[in-house]
Amino acid sequence: TCGTTTAYMISRGVRFTGFSLEAAVNSMITGSSTVIGMNQEVLTALPAGSTFPAIAKPDPFHAVDAVAFEEGANLEFVDNFTLTNDNSASAQFALGDDSVSFVEMTKAKNTFSASGKVANLDLFKKSLGEPASTFKVCFSNSDGALAFKLNNCTFSVTPERGGPESITQSIEGQAAMADNGESSLVIYRIVY
Repeated sequence: TCGTTTAYMISRGVRFTGFSLEAAVNSMITGSSTVIGMNQEVLTALPAGSTFPAIAKPDPFHAVDAVAFEEGANLEFVDNFTLTNDNSASAQFALGDDSVSFVEMTKAKNTFSASGKVANLDLFKKSLGEPASTFKVCFSNSDGALAFKLNNCTFSVTPERGGPESITQSIEGQAAMADNGESSLVIYRIVY
């Protein structure tokens, strides 16, 4: 409703162009996605057939439902993990076309960042050799699990000493296609 007028906006030809997920201590797991539509119009009534059935809402994921791994080993004391997929998408236009002509996307860039307390210096020492590792983050609840596997990641670890408290560290990485040809990002959905 816009003031006293009810209107509907319909977007057609919508392409998902990227997403971001964040798991942090003491919070719900959140996500966002970016989209680009080919065209949009304002309607005074819903289009024919626009009925929206009720959607069963599964249990949302919470921080206690998330676990992060590096090469299959649990990343200890991680308190934040963010995963980003960016396709550098842009709407392209052409003369004489009043809508988007096409959506241009480049090679997907799958990155992650994590932060937490230092459990030991193994991951820091490993990062000095500019290795490639597999990182995973898995969310699970009563309905099942959702896991994200980042293949062939180059990463850096930065420990930060600020006082008498625990030493914190930040981990930044970027995934690449796996040696076996598997995508840089693989998403698994497991339903119980």
